[in-house]
Amino acid sequence: MEKIFTTELGISRQTLVNYQNGQVPTFATEKLSRQLKAIANKSKLDIKEIIGNRLQELRGSTALNDISEKLNMSTNKYIALENGKAEVDVNHIIAIIDHYQISADYLFGREATSQTQNQTQSIEQSSTPSADTTSNSTD
Repeated sequence: MEKIFTTELGISRQTLVNYQNGQVPTFATEKLSRQLKAIANKSKLDIKEIIGNRLQELRGSTALNDISEKLNMSTNKYIALENGKAEVDVNHIIAIIDHYQISADYLFGREATSQTQNQTQSIEQSSTPSADTTSNSTD
């Protein structure tokens, strides 16, 4: 998110940090504040769409009512999330991450593959047929 703000505003990361810490002059603060709000509103739409796409992908063919129940939310709320029409709260983010065993970065579109996909690929690459190592001992 920092990169979006600094790029859109044309400011350095340090200036953004100073702004967040209240170390920017008042006249600049008001202008930055308006610009940051505009960017945040624009970004919210994008993040809602990203989360919605991820949820659709992760749910696959699981019934909407089954998954919404597992995530402790209404089916309508889950549908709205999938369609990018609702904001997801922290408790639901945690439930989604735990249920699908993914990272927040993946859910928010900051990683191309999920942790689960990475683990599956790693297991497939490292799995080789193993010989039976049990031995028959005779006394």
